Amino acid sequence: MLVCIASALMEGLSIIGLVCLLIGWCGVILHGIALGRLRLHLQKAPWEGERVAGPVTHWRAIKKGVPALAAKLESLILSTRKGDQVLLGADEGSLDAEICTTVKHKFPKHDIVLVLCKPGIAINPKISKFIQMQPQASHTLWMLTDSEAILEADFVDRVLQEWSEGDVDAITCGYRFEKLIGWFQKLDATAALATLWPGLMLAKNRKFTLGACTLLAGDDVKAAGGWEAFGGFLAEDCELGKALVRAGKKIGLSRYVLSLEADPMTLIQYAKHQHRVAVTYRVADISGAAGLPFMHVIPALVVAVFLLPKYLAILASVGVFVRLAQVQTSARLLRWENPGLWFSALIGPVMESFFWLLAWLPLPVWWTGRWLGVGYDGRLGGTKNLQDGQS
Repeated sequence: MLVCIASALMEGLSIIGLVCLLIGWCGVILHGIALGRLRLHLQKAPWEGERVAGPVTHWRAIKKGVPALAAKLESLILSTRKGDQVLLGADEGSLDAEICTTVKHKFPKHDIVLVLCKPGIAINPKISKFIQMQPQASHTLWMLTDSEAILEADFVDRVLQEWSEGDVDAITCGYRFEKLIGWFQKLDATAALATLWPGLMLAKNRKFTLGACTLLAGDDVKAAGGWEAFGGFLAEDCELGKALVRAGKKIGLSRYVLSLEADPMTLIQYAKHQHRVAVTYRVADISGAAGLPFMHVIPALVVAVFLLPKYLAILASVGVFVRLAQVQTSARLLRWENPGLWFSALIGPVMESFFWLLAWLPLPVWWTGRWLGVGYDGRLGGTKNLQDGQS
Protein backbone atom coordinates (compact mmCIF):
# COMPACT_ATOMS: atom_id res chain seq x y z
CA MET A 1 0.00 0.00 0.00
CA LEU A 2 2.72 2.47 0.98
CA VAL A 3 4.63 1.64 -2.18
CA CYS A 4 1.56 2.34 -4.30
CA ILE A 5 0.95 5.64 -2.54
CA ALA A 6 4.58 6.67 -2.96
CA SER A 7 4.49 5.68 -6.64
CA ALA A 8 1.31 7.67 -7.23
CA LEU A 9 2.77 10.64 -5.38
CA MET A 10 5.96 10.56 -7.44
CA GLU A 11 3.93 10.27 -10.63
CA GLY A 12 1.81 13.24 -9.58
CA LEU A 13 4.87 15.32 -8.78
CA SER A 14 6.36 14.41 -12.16
CA ILE A 15 3.21 15.60 -13.91
CA ILE A 16 3.39 18.88 -12.00
CA GLY A 17 7.04 19.18 -12.95
CA LEU A 18 6.26 18.59 -16.64
CA VAL A 19 3.49 21.20 -16.56
CA CYS A 20 5.89 23.69 -14.95
CA LEU A 21 8.55 22.87 -17.54
CA LEU A 22 6.05 23.47 -20.34
CA ILE A 23 4.87 26.76 -18.81
CA GLY A 24 8.45 27.89 -18.28
CA TRP A 25 9.68 27.18 -21.79
CA CYS A 26 6.51 28.62 -23.37
CA GLY A 27 7.27 31.73 -21.35
CA VAL A 28 10.88 31.77 -22.53
CA ILE A 29 9.67 31.63 -26.15
CA LEU A 30 7.13 34.42 -25.54
CA HIS A 31 9.83 36.55 -23.96
CA GLY A 32 12.05 35.87 -26.96
CA ILE A 33 9.31 37.16 -29.27
CA ALA A 34 8.82 40.20 -27.02
CA LEU A 35 12.55 40.88 -27.01
CA GLY A 36 12.68 40.81 -30.80
CA ARG A 37 9.74 43.22 -30.99
CA LEU A 38 11.39 45.50 -28.44
CA ARG A 39 14.56 45.62 -30.50
CA LEU A 40 12.59 46.58 -33.62
CA HIS A 41 10.46 49.06 -31.70
CA LEU A 42 13.48 50.95 -30.37
CA GLN A 43 15.37 50.82 -33.67
CA LYS A 44 12.88 52.99 -35.55
CA ALA A 45 14.57 55.95 -37.19
CA PRO A 46 15.08 58.73 -34.61
CA TRP A 47 13.66 62.14 -35.29
CA GLU A 48 15.83 65.23 -35.62
CA GLY A 49 14.30 68.61 -36.18
CA GLU A 50 12.01 71.31 -34.84
CA ARG A 51 8.94 70.60 -32.78
CA VAL A 52 5.64 70.73 -34.67
CA ALA A 53 3.01 70.07 -32.02
CA GLY A 54 2.07 72.54 -29.33
CA PRO A 55 1.50 74.55 -27.26
CA VAL A 56 1.12 72.01 -24.47
CA THR A 57 -0.22 71.95 -20.93
CA HIS A 58 2.06 69.75 -18.84
CA TRP A 59 0.10 68.09 -16.02
CA ARG A 60 1.76 66.91 -12.85
CA ALA A 61 -0.13 65.84 -9.73
CA ILE A 62 2.44 65.80 -6.91
CA LYS A 63 2.32 62.79 -4.63
CA LYS A 64 3.69 62.82 -1.10
CA GLY A 65 7.32 62.01 -0.44
CA VAL A 66 8.88 62.38 -3.90
CA PRO A 67 12.70 62.47 -3.55
CA ALA A 68 14.39 65.62 -4.89
CA LEU A 69 11.03 67.10 -5.85
CA ALA A 70 12.45 70.55 -6.61
CA ALA A 71 14.97 69.12 -9.08
CA LYS A 72 12.26 67.11 -10.85
CA LEU A 73 10.03 70.16 -11.13
CA GLU A 74 12.88 72.21 -12.54
CA SER A 75 13.59 69.53 -15.15
CA LEU A 76 9.90 69.61 -16.08
CA ILE A 77 9.88 73.39 -16.47
CA LEU A 78 13.12 73.43 -18.46
CA SER A 79 11.73 70.83 -20.85
CA THR A 80 8.94 73.18 -21.95
CA ARG A 81 8.99 75.65 -24.83
CA LYS A 82 7.62 79.16 -25.26
CA GLY A 83 3.85 79.14 -24.95
CA ASP A 84 3.64 75.91 -22.93
CA GLN A 85 1.94 75.75 -19.57
CA VAL A 86 3.04 73.81 -16.48
CA LEU A 87 0.10 72.80 -14.30
CA LEU A 88 0.99 71.53 -10.82
CA GLY A 89 -1.36 70.02 -8.26
CA ALA A 90 -0.19 69.72 -4.65
CA ASP A 91 -1.95 69.11 -1.36
CA GLU A 92 -2.85 72.38 0.30
CA GLY A 93 -0.76 73.17 3.37
CA SER A 94 1.85 70.53 2.50
CA LEU A 95 5.61 70.75 2.21
CA ASP A 96 5.18 69.75 -1.44
CA ALA A 97 3.08 72.88 -2.03
CA GLU A 98 5.82 75.02 -0.48
CA ILE A 99 8.44 73.44 -2.75
CA CYS A 100 6.21 74.02 -5.78
CA THR A 101 5.80 77.67 -4.80
CA THR A 102 9.56 78.15 -4.42
CA VAL A 103 10.26 76.57 -7.80
CA LYS A 104 7.52 78.61 -9.45
CA HIS A 105 9.07 81.85 -8.19
CA LYS A 106 12.42 80.73 -9.58
CA PHE A 107 11.00 80.76 -13.13
CA PRO A 108 8.91 83.95 -13.37
CA LYS A 109 8.95 83.98 -17.19
CA HIS A 110 7.31 80.56 -17.48
CA ASP A 111 3.57 79.93 -17.39
CA ILE A 112 3.32 77.88 -14.19
CA VAL A 113 0.03 77.40 -12.37
CA LEU A 114 -0.04 75.81 -8.91
CA VAL A 115 -3.37 74.38 -7.78
CA LEU A 116 -3.67 73.73 -4.04
CA CYS A 117 -5.79 70.61 -3.87
CA LYS A 118 -8.16 69.38 -1.20
CA PRO A 119 -8.35 65.64 -0.45
CA GLY A 120 -11.33 63.45 -1.13
CA ILE A 121 -12.69 64.93 -4.36
CA ALA A 122 -12.25 61.43 -5.79
CA ILE A 123 -11.08 58.19 -4.18
CA ASN A 124 -8.21 57.87 -6.65
CA PRO A 125 -5.68 60.41 -5.28
CA LYS A 126 -4.18 61.38 -8.64
CA ILE A 127 -7.58 61.91 -10.26
CA SER A 128 -8.71 63.85 -7.20
CA LYS A 129 -5.98 66.37 -8.03
CA PHE A 130 -6.62 66.27 -11.79
CA ILE A 131 -10.29 67.19 -11.27
CA GLN A 132 -9.24 70.30 -9.33
CA MET A 133 -6.49 71.16 -11.82
CA GLN A 134 -8.57 70.88 -14.99
CA PRO A 135 -10.24 74.33 -14.86
CA GLN A 136 -6.77 75.91 -15.00
CA ALA A 137 -5.59 74.04 -18.13
CA SER A 138 -4.93 76.58 -20.88
CA HIS A 139 -4.21 74.39 -23.90
CA THR A 140 -5.99 71.55 -25.68
CA LEU A 141 -2.92 69.31 -25.95
CA TRP A 142 -2.01 67.68 -22.65
CA MET A 143 1.08 65.81 -21.51
CA LEU A 144 0.58 63.90 -18.27
CA THR A 145 3.70 62.82 -16.37
CA ASP A 146 4.26 61.12 -13.02
CA SER A 147 5.78 62.86 -10.01
CA GLU A 148 8.92 60.71 -10.31
CA ALA A 149 9.55 61.64 -13.96
CA ILE A 150 12.87 63.20 -14.95
CA LEU A 151 11.95 65.13 -18.08
CA GLU A 152 14.31 66.56 -20.67
CA ALA A 153 13.51 68.91 -23.54
CA ASP A 154 14.84 66.40 -26.06
CA PHE A 155 12.47 63.68 -24.79
CA VAL A 156 9.46 66.00 -24.86
CA ASP A 157 10.28 67.27 -28.37
CA ARG A 158 10.67 63.76 -29.74
CA VAL A 159 7.41 62.52 -28.26
CA LEU A 160 5.56 65.58 -29.56
CA GLN A 161 7.01 65.10 -33.03
CA GLU A 162 6.16 61.40 -32.92
CA TRP A 163 2.58 62.32 -32.08
CA SER A 164 2.46 64.96 -34.83
CA GLU A 165 3.72 62.62 -37.54
CA GLY A 166 1.91 59.49 -36.42
CA ASP A 167 -1.58 58.18 -37.11
CA VAL A 168 -2.53 57.91 -33.44
CA ASP A 169 -4.73 60.10 -31.25
CA ALA A 170 -2.73 59.52 -28.07
CA ILE A 171 0.81 58.39 -27.31
CA THR A 172 1.86 56.72 -24.10
CA CYS A 173 5.45 56.09 -22.99
CA GLY A 174 7.14 53.19 -21.30
CA TYR A 175 9.72 53.90 -18.62
CA ARG A 176 12.91 52.85 -16.91
CA PHE A 177 13.97 53.43 -13.31
CA GLU A 178 17.14 55.26 -12.32
CA LYS A 179 19.15 55.66 -9.11
CA LEU A 180 18.50 52.16 -7.85
CA ILE A 181 20.33 51.75 -4.55
CA GLY A 182 18.60 49.39 -2.12
CA TRP A 183 17.71 45.82 -2.96
CA PHE A 184 13.99 46.42 -2.56
CA GLN A 185 14.21 49.27 -5.06
CA LYS A 186 16.01 46.93 -7.46
CA LEU A 187 13.47 44.15 -7.02
CA ASP A 188 10.60 46.56 -7.54
CA ALA A 189 12.18 48.01 -10.68
CA THR A 190 13.05 44.58 -12.08
CA ALA A 191 9.36 43.68 -12.06
CA ALA A 192 8.69 46.46 -14.57
CA LEU A 193 11.65 45.46 -16.71
CA ALA A 194 10.94 41.72 -16.72
CA THR A 195 7.12 41.70 -16.81
CA LEU A 196 5.67 45.06 -17.87
CA TRP A 197 7.88 45.64 -20.92
CA PRO A 198 7.34 42.17 -22.44
CA GLY A 199 3.61 42.66 -21.89
CA LEU A 200 3.74 45.96 -23.77
CA MET A 201 5.52 44.29 -26.67
CA LEU A 202 3.12 41.34 -26.85
CA ALA A 203 -0.08 43.41 -26.63
CA LYS A 204 -1.97 43.20 -29.94
CA ASN A 205 -4.32 46.10 -29.38
CA ARG A 206 -3.37 48.89 -27.01
CA LYS A 207 -6.45 49.64 -24.93
CA PHE A 208 -4.53 51.38 -22.19
CA THR A 209 -2.36 54.36 -21.39
CA LEU A 210 0.53 54.36 -18.93
CA GLY A 211 0.47 56.70 -15.97
CA ALA A 212 4.16 57.57 -16.30
CA CYS A 213 3.65 59.67 -19.44
CA THR A 214 0.78 60.13 -21.89
CA LEU A 215 0.24 62.78 -24.56
CA LEU A 216 -3.33 63.32 -25.75
CA ALA A 217 -5.96 65.89 -26.64
CA GLY A 218 -7.79 67.32 -23.65
CA ASP A 219 -11.03 67.31 -25.64
CA ASP A 220 -10.84 63.51 -25.81
CA VAL A 221 -10.72 63.34 -22.01
CA LYS A 222 -13.65 65.71 -21.74
CA ALA A 223 -15.64 63.67 -24.29
CA ALA A 224 -15.05 60.56 -22.16
CA GLY A 225 -16.73 62.25 -19.19
CA GLY A 226 -13.83 64.30 -17.86
CA TRP A 227 -11.52 63.19 -15.08
CA GLU A 228 -14.57 62.56 -12.88
CA ALA A 229 -15.29 59.43 -14.95
CA PHE A 230 -12.04 57.84 -13.76
CA GLY A 231 -11.93 58.97 -10.13
CA GLY A 232 -13.38 55.74 -8.75
CA PHE A 233 -10.88 53.34 -10.33
CA LEU A 234 -7.59 51.88 -9.19
CA ALA A 235 -6.11 51.71 -12.72
CA GLU A 236 -7.22 55.10 -13.97
CA ASP A 237 -4.68 55.07 -16.80
CA CYS A 238 -6.04 51.79 -18.15
CA GLU A 239 -9.63 53.00 -17.85
CA LEU A 240 -8.67 56.16 -19.75
CA GLY A 241 -7.23 54.01 -22.53
CA LYS A 242 -10.38 51.88 -22.69
CA ALA A 243 -12.54 55.02 -22.93
CA LEU A 244 -10.41 56.40 -25.76
CA VAL A 245 -10.63 53.14 -27.71
CA ARG A 246 -14.40 52.94 -27.20
CA ALA A 247 -14.61 56.41 -28.73
CA GLY A 248 -12.73 55.19 -31.80
CA LYS A 249 -9.37 56.68 -30.84
CA LYS A 250 -6.03 54.98 -31.47
CA ILE A 251 -3.27 54.74 -28.87
CA GLY A 252 0.39 54.40 -29.79
CA LEU A 253 3.36 53.33 -27.69
CA SER A 254 6.24 55.78 -28.01
CA ARG A 255 9.65 54.49 -29.04
CA TYR A 256 11.15 56.91 -26.52
CA VAL A 257 11.59 55.78 -22.92
CA LEU A 258 10.92 58.01 -19.92
CA SER A 259 13.30 58.02 -16.95
CA LEU A 260 11.81 57.75 -13.46
CA GLU A 261 13.64 58.00 -10.16
CA ALA A 262 12.83 55.03 -7.96
CA ASP A 263 11.24 55.69 -4.58
CA PRO A 264 13.20 54.65 -1.49
CA MET A 265 11.75 51.36 -0.22
CA THR A 266 11.74 49.18 2.84
CA LEU A 267 10.62 45.56 2.73
CA ILE A 268 7.11 46.52 3.88
CA GLN A 269 6.82 49.30 1.30
CA TYR A 270 8.04 46.96 -1.43
CA ALA A 271 5.45 44.36 -0.47
CA LYS A 272 2.62 46.91 -0.39
CA HIS A 273 3.61 48.32 -3.76
CA GLN A 274 3.99 44.95 -5.47
CA HIS A 275 0.62 43.86 -4.14
CA ARG A 276 -0.99 46.99 -5.54
CA VAL A 277 0.75 46.43 -8.88
CA ALA A 278 -0.49 42.83 -9.03
CA VAL A 279 -4.06 43.90 -8.25
CA THR A 280 -3.77 46.63 -10.88
CA TYR A 281 -2.79 44.05 -13.50
CA ARG A 282 -5.78 41.93 -12.53
CA VAL A 283 -8.36 44.69 -12.72
CA ALA A 284 -6.85 46.19 -15.87
CA ASP A 285 -7.02 42.96 -17.91
CA ILE A 286 -8.21 39.83 -16.15
CA SER A 287 -7.38 37.50 -19.05
CA GLY A 288 -3.88 38.94 -19.32
CA ALA A 289 -3.43 38.67 -15.57
CA ALA A 290 -4.43 34.99 -15.71
CA GLY A 291 -1.54 34.37 -18.12
CA LEU A 292 1.11 36.08 -16.01
CA PRO A 293 2.75 32.77 -14.91
CA PHE A 294 3.99 32.54 -18.52
CA MET A 295 5.62 35.94 -18.01
CA HIS A 296 7.16 35.11 -14.62
CA VAL A 297 8.78 31.93 -16.07
CA ILE A 298 11.48 31.37 -13.43
CA PRO A 299 9.27 30.06 -10.58
CA ALA A 300 7.84 27.38 -12.88
CA LEU A 301 11.28 26.37 -14.12
CA VAL A 302 12.70 26.19 -10.60
CA VAL A 303 9.86 23.89 -9.54
CA ALA A 304 10.59 21.72 -12.61
CA VAL A 305 14.27 21.48 -11.64
CA PHE A 306 13.37 19.87 -8.32
CA LEU A 307 10.55 17.60 -9.52
CA LEU A 308 11.85 16.17 -12.79
CA PRO A 309 14.50 13.56 -13.66
CA LYS A 310 18.03 14.74 -14.30
CA TYR A 311 17.89 15.31 -18.07
CA LEU A 312 14.63 17.28 -17.83
CA ALA A 313 15.92 19.19 -14.81
CA ILE A 314 18.91 20.25 -16.92
CA LEU A 315 16.50 21.50 -19.60
CA ALA A 316 14.66 23.53 -16.94
CA SER A 317 17.97 24.95 -15.66
CA VAL A 318 18.93 26.01 -19.18
CA GLY A 319 15.58 27.83 -19.39
CA VAL A 320 16.42 29.77 -16.22
CA PHE A 321 19.74 30.95 -17.66
CA VAL A 322 18.14 31.85 -21.00
CA ARG A 323 15.51 33.91 -19.19
CA LEU A 324 18.14 35.75 -17.13
CA ALA A 325 20.04 36.53 -20.33
CA GLN A 326 16.83 37.88 -21.89
CA VAL A 327 16.34 40.27 -18.96
CA GLN A 328 19.94 41.46 -19.29
CA THR A 329 19.44 42.09 -23.02
CA SER A 330 16.22 44.03 -22.38
CA ALA A 331 18.06 46.19 -19.85
CA ARG A 332 20.78 47.00 -22.40
CA LEU A 333 18.23 47.89 -25.08
CA LEU A 334 16.36 50.18 -22.70
CA ARG A 335 19.58 51.66 -21.25
CA TRP A 336 18.36 50.47 -17.87
CA GLU A 337 21.09 50.43 -15.23
CA ASN A 338 20.18 47.97 -12.49
CA PRO A 339 23.20 46.82 -10.46
CA GLY A 340 22.84 43.22 -9.36
CA LEU A 341 20.30 42.49 -12.09
CA TRP A 342 21.19 38.79 -12.26
CA PHE A 343 20.12 38.38 -8.63
CA SER A 344 17.02 40.59 -8.76
CA ALA A 345 15.91 38.96 -12.04
CA LEU A 346 16.11 35.57 -10.33
CA ILE A 347 14.33 36.51 -7.09
CA GLY A 348 11.94 39.15 -8.46
CA PRO A 349 9.71 36.78 -10.51
CA VAL A 350 9.31 34.51 -7.49
CA MET A 351 8.03 37.47 -5.48
CA GLU A 352 5.83 38.58 -8.38
CA SER A 353 4.25 35.11 -8.52
CA PHE A 354 3.49 35.30 -4.80
CA PHE A 355 1.79 38.68 -5.16
CA TRP A 356 0.01 37.44 -8.30
CA LEU A 357 -1.61 34.73 -6.20
CA LEU A 358 -2.44 37.24 -3.47
CA ALA A 359 -4.06 39.58 -6.00
CA TRP A 360 -6.93 37.17 -6.63
CA LEU A 361 -8.06 37.46 -3.01
CA PRO A 362 -10.47 40.27 -2.04
CA LEU A 363 -7.84 42.19 -0.08
CA PRO A 364 -7.45 45.99 0.10
CA VAL A 365 -4.42 47.72 -1.40
CA TRP A 366 -2.20 50.33 0.23
CA TRP A 367 -2.12 53.65 -1.62
CA THR A 368 -1.07 57.10 -0.38
CA GLY A 369 -1.35 56.20 3.27
CA ARG A 370 -4.71 54.42 3.01
CA TRP A 371 -6.04 50.90 2.68
CA LEU A 372 -8.40 50.93 -0.31
CA GLY A 373 -10.89 48.20 -1.09
CA VAL A 374 -10.88 47.15 -4.76
CA GLY A 375 -13.75 45.43 -6.57
CA TYR A 376 -13.18 42.90 -9.32
CA ASP A 377 -14.23 45.58 -11.82
CA GLY A 378 -11.37 47.79 -10.60
CA ARG A 379 -13.55 50.21 -8.68
CA LEU A 380 -12.23 51.51 -5.39
CA GLY A 381 -14.29 50.99 -2.28
CA GLY A 382 -14.02 52.10 1.33
CA THR A 383 -10.84 53.57 2.77
CA LYS A 384 -9.02 53.64 6.06
CA ASN A 385 -6.67 56.56 6.61
CA LEU A 386 -3.23 55.77 8.07
CA GLN A 387 0.13 57.49 8.01
CA ASP A 388 2.86 56.39 5.58
CA GLY A 389 5.32 58.30 3.42
CA GLN A 390 4.99 56.03 0.40
CA SER A 391 2.25 55.61 -2.17
